[in-house]
Amino acid sequence: MVLLKNQDGYSLIESLVSIVLLGLIVVFSTMAVTGLFTRPKILLKGEACLMAEQEINYSLKYHVTTDTTYTNETGNLIVTRTTTPAGNLANIQVEVVYKGNHEKIAMLSVTDYR
Repeated sequence: MVLLKNQDGYSLIESLVSIVLLGLIVVFSTMAVTGLFTRPKILLKGEACLMAEQEINYSLKYHVTTDTTYTNETGNLIVTRTTTPAGNLANIQVEVVYKGNHEKIAMLSVTDYR
């Protein structure tokens, strides 16, 4: 009778530990992804800042003096530009709010010499 003393491979305990660890990784990653989609404002902050910056740059480039309000392509952000002239100066304020509850996500303001 030959006894096998140097067997290579995994034991039952090692396999169970690896399955438990993979299960924990899946549970925590699912919770993180679910949290992102239940709070969509987190995903929209970058887009809101970019839209506000583009609106400020457009206003400065073309010396826009009118106020405007519009939504983004998906319709979940509202962009409002307010221009307040004061002599040779103009204060341009761009505010981006979430359409669902009108919570302010981004706001940029600049004063331009005209």
